[in-house]
Amino acid sequence: MYNTDDTSCGVYEEEDLDFDPSAPQTFTLTTYDWIIVDGPGVVHPVHAMVDPGPEPDRAKQVSRTVWNRIDELAGRNPGCKVVMAWDGKHNRAFRNTLNVSYKHGRVGRDPSIRYALAEVFRQARTRGYVQIVFPHYEADDGIATLAKELAGQRVLIVSEDHDLYQLITPTIHQHHFRNSTTQTP
Repeated sequence: MYNTDDTSCGVYEEEDLDFDPSAPQTFTLTTYDWIIVDGPGVVHPVHAMVDPGPEPDRAKQVSRTVWNRIDELAGRNPGCKVVMAWDGKHNRAFRNTLNVSYKHGRVGRDPSIRYALAEVFRQARTRGYVQIVFPHYEADDGIATLAKELAGQRVLIVSEDHDLYQLITPTIHQHHFRNSTTQTP
């Protein structure tokens, strides 16, 4: 794992690596080609951290927090493509067919989250970032598929979802939004 602070995410310096010139060389990461953001997986924890207040003020505060970080990551990776992944309208349909008790008993989310999700979605559109909504699937399932399709390219997944750890390879890393660390092999 390579922990980063807010000023060095995604950038490796040679002195940070255990470099052995005689060893077979693998991928040395300097910047990412793709940043894939788990929309719900980023908005939900930020919404929980922001002081409750009247809507739309709270939604705008959540959106500012999310976009400050995403824009910062994109700015440190010039030329990268930013993709926002979103749950489809019927996102649990597939997993519920496999397991009827999927997420059964989980505490419900604050209903005001929908304002924050809508605001972040709207802001992604104004920034010109690609948005993908995965009908009948959750965003993390779509992210896994997309990351596999981008094999060999340098991909940074921005999510708090620990299930996505299984995607980590020398070219696919996961950035945790709240503590600004990046998981690598």
